[in-house]
Amino acid sequence: MKRILLFFVCMATFCWGMNAQKEDPSGLYKLQRFCFENGQDDMVVQYDQYKYCGDTVTLQLDIRSKTDDMLNITTRRNDSKPLKYTGKIPVGEDGHGTEVFNSNKKHFTLRWYNTHSNYSVWPDESFINEVYDSEKGIDPRMNHLMEMFMMKGEKADNKFVGCWHRLGVFDELDGFTYIFQNVPEMYKIYDGEHVVLVIGPSDSNTLMETTTIFWPCTYISDTNIKEFQNDCQITWLSADSFKLRFDRGDGVMVDELWKRSGLPRNFQRLFGTNEPIFEWIDPLSR
Repeated sequence: MKRILLFFVCMATFCWGMNAQKEDPSGLYKLQRFCFENGQDDMVVQYDQYKYCGDTVTLQLDIRSKTDDMLNITTRRNDSKPLKYTGKIPVGEDGHGTEVFNSNKKHFTLRWYNTHSNYSVWPDESFINEVYDSEKGIDPRMNHLMEMFMMKGEKADNKFVGCWHRLGVFDELDGFTYIFQNVPEMYKIYDGEHVVLVIGPSDSNTLMETTTIFWPCTYISDTNIKEFQNDCQITWLSADSFKLRFDRGDGVMVDELWKRSGLPRNFQRLFGTNEPIFEWIDPLSR
């Protein structure tokens, strides 16, 4: 009788384990290695590439440079749809579609077919397997960054905490101060000790080639903060807007206007937030 019970317990555990490998990828994973199907040895990745698998899209994050204090990341939406478990079966009309298998919260394998004969790193006309893991080699700052995108970062008792949108820079013409708007889209998220600086996102730019910089911030006072190496002077215009003044590095002072706002909708859909978005209305257009 004990042997029969043990058999059923083992079978149940085996079946649960098999089913646990069939989940859709969800959350942050790091690329570990490439596996080839032509007998070529596995290639361990020597660079930092991540994928954030969301319900609406998959975002690739490549770390371009890093120091002990800073990460410079390029984000790309190279998978137009969210990654879903397929199993290791032919996908698409030619059987060369993207496959996802061996997949759960801890890891997944992405299999795709290479047809680019001019790229010598990959064997031509062959399947390439990318192995991802959610625990091995993950930079803790990447998890912190994801929490900040989800607006779940460390909450601090200061006026800056939250997300802000740069509306423009102040300039002068004929003795009048005006806001110059012809500047790249830029957002900041502040938490207790860090800033995520997001450059380039908008609803028309669907997360393609966006630069994200994760760096430290020191809150000296409500009117003085230090972002990375920039000493920033703050003038509060209201509880939800401020002017930020800093030396751009050559002795020229820059004054930026920042307004409290959620990230663009495409980011919010990806990271499951619903923050109010401030929309600039040009007074001259009324």
